[in-house]
Amino acid sequence: MDAAQAAGLSLAIVTTTSRPNVDALCKSIWNLETEDLFKVVACCDEVPNKKPAPDVFNLAARRLGLTTHKCIGFKDSYNGMLSSLAADLTTIVAKPLYRRG
Repeated sequence: MDAAQAAGLSLAIVTTTSRPNVDALCKSIWNLETEDLFKVVACCDEVPNKKPAPDVFNLAARRLGLTTHKCIGFKDSYNGMLSSLAADLTTIVAKPLYRRG
């Protein structure tokens, strides 16, 4: 994230969680306010269709003032990947560090 910001890239977080949870995570992980890390926050409760629909990525791109094909999505879930690809983002999928069941 530091390298992306240093390169002048705008960072957005697109998530299925709520804005209060994003704020709490940013504070607990980085000890920073969300706005100090991300130019845009887009949560699934702000759009009519949840992932795997592309709505939340489209919202984030609009807020960034970009078209989605100029954005890169970093995803760690199947539905997130589907959503990112459906929004026409170049998508990088990382294996999550945790495993259920």
